Amino acid sequence: MKIRRITLFQHDLPVKGGTYRMANASVTHLDSTIVRVESDCGTVGWGETCPVGPTYAPSHAEGARAAITEMAPNLIGVHLDKRVLLNREMDSLLNGHRYAKAAIDTAAYDAIGKKTGRSIANLLGGAVTDRVPSYYATGDGFIESINAQPGDVLTTGEPIAILSNPTLEHNLKSAEYELKRATILSEALLAEDPSAAAIHRESAEAAKARLQREQERLSELSINTESACTVLEVLPRRDEGKFSLTGDRIAHVGSGRWVIRGLVREAALSHAPIHVGDQIAFRSTSAQGQSIHARVTRLEPLGTRVIRHETLTALAGGEIPIAPETGEANEPYFELEAVIVGDANIAYGITGNILIGSYSEPIAVSLWRSGLRLLQKLEQN
Repeated sequence: MKIRRITLFQHDLPVKGGTYRMANASVTHLDSTIVRVESDCGTVGWGETCPVGPTYAPSHAEGARAAITEMAPNLIGVHLDKRVLLNREMDSLLNGHRYAKAAIDTAAYDAIGKKTGRSIANLLGGAVTDRVPSYYATGDGFIESINAQPGDVLTTGEPIAILSNPTLEHNLKSAEYELKRATILSEALLAEDPSAAAIHRESAEAAKARLQREQERLSELSINTESACTVLEVLPRRDEGKFSLTGDRIAHVGSGRWVIRGLVREAALSHAPIHVGDQIAFRSTSAQGQSIHARVTRLEPLGTRVIRHETLTALAGGEIPIAPETGEANEPYFELEAVIVGDANIAYGITGNILIGSYSEPIAVSLWRSGLRLLQKLEQN
């Protein structure tokens, strides 16, 4: 499945909930770039990149379109379904600009999913939940305190972090003063000058509305949970005192059961078959002596040589040997998903090995696999 045509579209994406204010800009809409990638077999994939304005990060919409336009002619004929090669080709054509390359990468995933009848979520390992709460700073401010750590289990309404903003606090006091002043004047002038009293009464109403807005903005400086959850990632306490802009992520939380996703060799399954409902063991690379038990909830019926988790490959320091020229594994692997049984002391994002049955790889095969990984590392050097 090779790229035949790349088409760019521009779309103004309105900001939901009104103007989005940052320290140095106010945004009413986002300049979004949409990419349509058509393959030689007729399958079409769609991708998008949408930087938050030109002043928030080293990326901007015109730059994304210029970067894609620069790469597009030389991407014609490149395999869409071999993402390692596609990403290498993009990197060889243009240094950096990952925010622009991400649109083509997403379009490639979309095309692969349509061709194979799978969602992008499944191509990336499968969806754990249909909702992923992510908490971020909704107002600019200094980080006063970080009140949670990775692994903490929080109830609804608990604070994850508290921010402060002297400007907002000053605006609040100013609104309180103006409301009090206008109210006193409207009451004092009511008898002798009703017209002047009416003007001050209107000023009091305006000050009251302003006070409410400032209170709402201050309340946004407390980052609280919306539901019971587990803290997966959070800024370290050494970041207390730093200034956080609107949209900066403070923490990443989740709810539900821990899920393990991995790849199982075809040879291992032939010696120790497993099925949905079977128990497996997981041993993290950071805690070699500890095994965590899990129950298999999904096992792909067909193996694949295309390794979508590049960090698991030998080229990225992982265990799976792949051919550098094709980006494919030397043998089929089956994608597996399992939920952890019972309580486990586990951290989000760790990697490790899945243990199934009592299968032990023959010494000759193990030596061959180790030798292949060594050769690939030597080639990289």
